[in-house]
Amino acid sequence: MRSIKVNDLDSMLYYQVPKWLMDLLIEGKISIGAFKTYVLMYERTRLSARNNWIDKKGEVYIKYSYDELMEDLKCNSKTTVSNNIKDLEKVDLIDKVRCFSSSSIYYLRVRSTEDCTSTESCTDRSTEDCTTISTEVCTNSSTENLYASKNNYNKNNLERTTTNLESKNKIEEIPAKENSSSSLEILEKEKIRQIKSTLQMHGISIGTCKNIMELVYSKHIDLERIKTILTIAPAKNWNEGAIYKALKENWVIEEKSYNTGKTKAEKKAKEAIESNLKNKEQRDRAIEEKENLKKIFEALTEQEKRYIEQEALKLAIEKYGNNIAQVMARTETIYLVLKKYLERKKKVG
Repeated sequence: MRSIKVNDLDSMLYYQVPKWLMDLLIEGKISIGAFKTYVLMYERTRLSARNNWIDKKGEVYIKYSYDELMEDLKCNSKTTVSNNIKDLEKVDLIDKVRCFSSSSIYYLRVRSTEDCTSTESCTDRSTEDCTTISTEVCTNSSTENLYASKNNYNKNNLERTTTNLESKNKIEEIPAKENSSSSLEILEKEKIRQIKSTLQMHGISIGTCKNIMELVYSKHIDLERIKTILTIAPAKNWNEGAIYKALKENWVIEEKSYNTGKTKAEKKAKEAIESNLKNKEQRDRAIEEKENLKKIFEALTEQEKRYIEQEALKLAIEKYGNNIAQVMARTETIYLVLKKYLERKKKVG
């Protein structure tokens, strides 16, 4: 931990909290659980707006499963999540809309004073427009339009969803097998799992992981781009903040920075790989040599075998001491003695 610097003010990531919401918390009119749930849902609403999750009235809606809320709130109880949502409903800050054969959707409410700050624009009529979101949703027609693109649903809407009737007709023409929302969701979950796994493998902290996942949802950043940034980051001495900015601002990565093999990190990696290969070759040759020597040893006379074993034990005691001499004689020094014995025998013969 350290004190905030000027540069931190631009790069710091934060949740947006409406002033009136903070006032409700301070005044004890809303529970801390409901407060945190609203803040998380507000962040999700901003993502939904960017991804065009908007119904025909122009109102932004979100999908936020209990499992996701439990994970983001760091709680292990669906009851806690349910109570938080009920608390928000009590103070009229959320609409939970249940629709047939589909999971619930949510509309966040805001105080009318948040929108109606100008007395000129807030006439009797405009005040009516500035009130909170109407609860008259999910009628037959609105449900039909809202879920016309349900089968295009990917988590957090990585592929933009449309809700007009024309799109509905086109989607219905697709064969049922290709139009399976469950298949799409499974595919998208696997992509998300791979991205999270990649971030964890590179030691990215949980906080930065969440921020990067927001970029994945909102900017459609794919796994290959993330891998590219994570690969070049060590060579450029980028910290997690720089990695996040590189993804967010789509920094152009010069090819020479990661393809020419001239950075210190790449040179070290290359040297390590070459060293491992050399060591492997040496080990393979040593194993092969020992196998050949074993065959030669088995072909010797009993007298020759006893002589080599005795000499191997003597050498093992000299090199390794009495404690492990027996073991080293069988596994190491016997081959050294045998090689010398064969060399002498070759010279004499």
